[in-house]
Amino acid sequence: MQPKKPCNSFSTKRNGGVCRFHHPLSFMILLLLIILAGLILLPPTKAIAQEISPTPPPPTLEPEIACLLDSNPVWSPDGQRIAFVSERSGNSDIWVMDADGTNLRNLTSTSEAEDISPLWSPDGRWIAFGSGRSGSGNVWLTNPDGTNLVNLSKDSMDIAGSPAWSPDGNYLAITSWQGGVWIIDIQSFARRNITEGSTDVEAYKWPSWSPDGQRIALTTYSNDRVLIANVDGSGIATLNDTKFNIRANWSPVNQFILVSHAIEIGGNIDIWLIDSDTSEAINLTEDYDGVDFWPAWSPDGGMFVFQSDREGLNDIWRMDTDGRNLINLTAEVEGSAWLSAWSPDGQKVAFQVFQESTSMIWVVDADGTNPINLSAVIPCVE
Repeated sequence: MQPKKPCNSFSTKRNGGVCRFHHPLSFMILLLLIILAGLILLPPTKAIAQEISPTPPPPTLEPEIACLLDSNPVWSPDGQRIAFVSERSGNSDIWVMDADGTNLRNLTSTSEAEDISPLWSPDGRWIAFGSGRSGSGNVWLTNPDGTNLVNLSKDSMDIAGSPAWSPDGNYLAITSWQGGVWIIDIQSFARRNITEGSTDVEAYKWPSWSPDGQRIALTTYSNDRVLIANVDGSGIATLNDTKFNIRANWSPVNQFILVSHAIEIGGNIDIWLIDSDTSEAINLTEDYDGVDFWPAWSPDGGMFVFQSDREGLNDIWRMDTDGRNLINLTAEVEGSAWLSAWSPDGQKVAFQVFQESTSMIWVVDADGTNPINLSAVIPCVE
């Protein structure tokens, strides 16, 4: 694949042949959600937060409404179950249900702490999640039946987040507020800081593994540059040094990385495709002046879904990796759609919908047909 050259530079956007900036009214709200993305809020005596998930915190609601606060769906590797976050027990817990919305189970009801951001391991053995149950923001593991709770980031990684599984499920990468990107062996729970020898003193976020499991893409906190680190700790290099790269997401099959990139604070957010071998970048959504962000690759790497406000409310859109065949998957769903996740077979997409005072989990076929509200199937818990 040979990407075309962008309009002018990585920080401009073409419209009618003229490069210009755009300032949508919703941008500051969106930027705040991104900055606060999935933070684990610590006790008042320790007001520090760490990035874990893109889910904005829900408001305090009456019990009959709180049971409809379901968010952040992720599929099991076999496609038979979905893990998600719900407030239906009175606080934020990690739940699992069958893919049709039945057989609901609360995995983390043992604590009143906020549990967020479930992430199923590729081999199906574990679910990683963020929690403040130990008094600070940590990354925890649980088996899919709720047994064997393990705190992965205590001690030297007292405040940590952004967990990412290696393709084989044997390792988990997490970032630490104290510094560094850590690789944890899930068999022995041994860990090492792969950025320890770097001269770059910035904090890192959102690790994303290469398909061969040998490298990890990162973004930095202070100026949102895109970096690549070797998992053996042998080096870290800048892939793209433009500012406002919100997150890097490595393809499951090749060397390409999708990045949500803002032109400037108050400007457009676009989806860019970066070649990790050559650093060449192309803007895939340059024909729209607005907000396109949070891309997620299809399992075969041929398509991706992303969030966009191009038809008013936030919707989930699908696009081929060459920028063609744009489809709104949630055009028939009322409300604002967020946080899409592909099923392992690539046939369905799960997402959450904000509608009035509720947050619900939906699934839709990958062609935009057959949208189903799973939260309407799930019974409320007294």
